Amino acid sequence: MWAFAVDNAGNIYGFDEPWVVQIDTAPPTTGYRLEGEGSKNVYYRSVTVYLMGSDTGSGVKLTRYQVDGGLWMDYTEPFSVDEVGTHTVSFYSVDNLGNQEDTRSVTFTVSPVNFDLEVTKPTPGVYVNDVKMITLGKTIVVIGSITLQAEVVPFTAGDTNVAYVEFVVGENLRFNDTVEPFEYEITDVRLVGPSEVTVTAYDSEGNSVSQTQKVFFLIF
Repeated sequence: MWAFAVDNAGNIYGFDEPWVVQIDTAPPTTGYRLEGEGSKNVYYRSVTVYLMGSDTGSGVKLTRYQVDGGLWMDYTEPFSVDEVGTHTVSFYSVDNLGNQEDTRSVTFTVSPVNFDLEVTKPTPGVYVNDVKMITLGKTIVVIGSITLQAEVVPFTAGDTNVAYVEFVVGENLRFNDTVEPFEYEITDVRLVGPSEVTVTAYDSEGNSVSQTQKVFFLIF
């Protein structure tokens, strides 16, 4: 943009000094950071949420957030979520010209136990007599006997406080293991068709974390 002034004597001022006007139509962007004892978006007892708004034009005016569909609030400092369960934090920022970004979100879980549980066998694929023959996308097929295996991964160094790991297959098969490696050998039973396999790790206070898989069995 060019602007200049002319006085009564015909002198011109400002013609050689253009005004640069920046037109900002781009919305800001908001990043996040989760801090706590945990991994894979699972945290022990509490997680602290940090939000960082950024705008290269007019600058960020405000950032807003809500937890689990609750009231929208202005973000002024990091906040903690300590209720056990799965939570979703939604957020967005607005710049100084009123441009608003689309709402974004992050989902995480606050766990009552200081460890995570991973079922290491079976994983998607076809097993024949406890040997994985091929890998599949999501389907698990077991032919013949198999040893179910699970691993407890501590969030912090030291004792994981694991009391035992329970294996439940369908409605009738159940086994508790108190010693690592946690496993359950399924053999000498008749198990044909689809069934759910649920593995649950308990701490000494009775808190637990579980994983469930759908498995197609052919054990005669």
